[in-house]
Amino acid sequence: MNKLLLFALLALPALGVRAQIAIDRAILLEGTDPSDRQVEGIPDPTQWNDALNSRAAALQLMRYGVNTGSANSWVIDLPPPLPDTLPPGAEILVRVSAENTGAVDLTLNGTGPFAVVGRMARPLDSAEVQAGSIVRLLFDGEAFQWHGPLSFAGRDCPAGTVPVNERYCIESTIRDTAHFAPAAITCGDLGGRLCSWGEW
Repeated sequence: MNKLLLFALLALPALGVRAQIAIDRAILLEGTDPSDRQVEGIPDPTQWNDALNSRAAALQLMRYGVNTGSANSWVIDLPPPLPDTLPPGAEILVRVSAENTGAVDLTLNGTGPFAVVGRMARPLDSAEVQAGSIVRLLFDGEAFQWHGPLSFAGRDCPAGTVPVNERYCIESTIRDTAHFAPAAITCGDLGGRLCSWGEW
């Protein structure tokens, strides 16, 4: 009996026994070198409930997708499959492939379609979402709420200017201070205009 117990105790570590434990306190990693204070070996997630490594978290691998559907019927496939029921509060980032022409719906990993709505749960208006923009969507349990673009595709701007948003360009160099009238004339000569207070 003792030999059998001893054999079992010696054989178990060799089999690579693994376990999980629950810890109700913060884990403090100590070491003289920063490389001694890290957890290593966590692979990229392949399932929705897998642990995230820092690479997957930084690159938003779990929640970023590209629309492969049409302008108004978005189809998004996130790399790890989602649970059967999407929980309220779930957030995804979507790169939009084409400017919308009306109300938008979204199918996520084969689930849906769900409406994509703007403020006050209103359907999106035409051209509200620009091609190439990355939008943030939050699931409320029934629909995805659009929280505006995180980036925009920009617009074609004249030489010496850069896009500020989808509508406006601004000079990339700073000019000397001028009063309103000379500044307005200079802008007009360049084919532009001064910003209004609302645009400023």
